[in-house]
Amino acid sequence: MKRLFFLAASALLLLAACTSEPNTYTYKDLTFTYPAGYTVDDEDVDDSRAFLTVFKDDDNFMIVHIVNHEVNLLGEMERSEIQESIEQDALDLLMLDVDDEEKDVDAESVSLLSSPESSSPGVLIRYKGSYEEDPFAGRISITVLRNYEIRLKYEANNDKALNEMTDIATSFNVE
Repeated sequence: MKRLFFLAASALLLLAACTSEPNTYTYKDLTFTYPAGYTVDDEDVDDSRAFLTVFKDDDNFMIVHIVNHEVNLLGEMERSEIQESIEQDALDLLMLDVDDEEKDVDAESVSLLSSPESSSPGVLIRYKGSYEEDPFAGRISITVLRNYEIRLKYEANNDKALNEMTDIATSFNVE
C-alpha cells in the first residue's frame, strides 16, 4: 500500500512539473516569458541596460542584452539606419563564434532574415556548428521595440530547447 501511495505521489509531482506555468521577467516596462525549468541570472542590470543569461543547462542557454535608449529610436532615427546598424551588430556577434577556436560554425548553414519594412527593425541569423565536437544550433536576434534594443544569442543542442528559446525570443513585449 505504501508503494502505491509513493507511486501516485510521484506521478502527481511529475504531472505538476510538466504543466507548470511559464515565468515572467521584467526590466522596467519590458517583459518576456520563459518556461519552468529555465533559470534567469541577472548578471548586470542598471537603468541603461540589462545583461542576463537564461539557461536550462550548460548546453542550452540564451544571452540577453537589453539596451535602454530612453527615447523611441524610431522617432530619433530613420528605420533604414536602425536596420542597417542592427544587421551589422548581428554579423559582428556571429563573427565571435566564427573566430572562437573551440567552435566550428558551418558557413553553409548561416542564414540572415531581416524584418519586413512594415514592422519594427529586426534581424535573425540562424546557424549550426559544433563546440568541442558536440553539435549545436544557434540563433542571433536583434530587435528594436520602442526605446529598447534587444540582443539575443542562443544555442541549443536539441530541437526542443531551441524551440523553447525561440518562444522566449518572441515573447518580448513593452507594456
